[in-house]
Amino acid sequence: MEAPAAYWLCQLAVGVSVPTEKVRYDFRLAAENIFNTTYREYTNRFRYYADDLGSNLLLSVKCSF
Repeated sequence: MEAPAAYWLCQLAVGVSVPTEKVRYDFRLAAENIFNTTYREYTNRFRYYADDLGSNLLLSVKCSF
């Protein structure tokens, strides 16, 4: 089977760090595949059967003490 068609993905991430006396909090918000592009990754073995993930929103919090 020939290789899948080319594609472009748009991602965006923003984060902030909040230091306190003993602890530092890191907050991060990220969005992947913002325009919900339909694509098939060449190295994914399931590319013959299904498209890869659509839009994805991630929120992470890290506490360093």
